[in-house]
Amino acid sequence: MIANQPSDFLVSLIDSVGFNRTIYLEVKESQNPNRLPKAKIGQYGSLYKFFLTRADVIVLIYMSAHKHWVFLEATQDNDELFCYEECPASFLLNNRKTYPTAAAALSEFFK
Repeated sequence: MIANQPSDFLVSLIDSVGFNRTIYLEVKESQNPNRLPKAKIGQYGSLYKFFLTRADVIVLIYMSAHKHWVFLEATQDNDELFCYEECPASFLLNNRKTYPTAAAALSEFFK
C-alpha cells in the first residue's frame, strides 16, 4: 500500500521572473456532465494547507460525458477551489473553457 499523497503530481518550476513556483496537480474524472463532486477531491483539506503556503493547485478533470477536459485552479491570482466559506458539495464545471486533451488544458494553465 502507498500512503495517501497530497496530489497526483508535484510540479516545481522557475517562473518568468525567476521565482520558484510549486504546483500541486490533481487529475480527476467526472461522469456528471456539469459537476465534480467534492468527494472526488478527497485531499481537499491537504491541498488547501499547501495553497495557504502560496503553492498553486490545479485540478485537471476529464469530463467523460462530453469527452473533453477542464480545469479548476487555485493560484494567488485566481482561486476557484478554496474561495468558499465551506467546501461545496460539488464544483460547477459547465460554462468553463474546454480542451480536447489534457495536454491542451495544461498548456493553457502553464502559458
